[in-house]
Amino acid sequence: MGALRGSLPDNSMRTRMVKHMESLPGFDKLLQTPWYPGKTFNGLVRLRNPRPIG
Repeated sequence: MGALRGSLPDNSMRTRMVKHMESLPGFDKLLQTPWYPGKTFNGLVRLRNPRPIG
């Protein structure tokens, strides 16, 4: 919740943030990368019961 405090970045800070992200290796290939490499997702998430009854 602490991240929700303070002012938003101005235009020059946003420009610096974008330049930083573009300097990271592999950032230019981010959109071609599958969300979960090597995994499949059929739209239903099954979680184990954290507090079994019994």
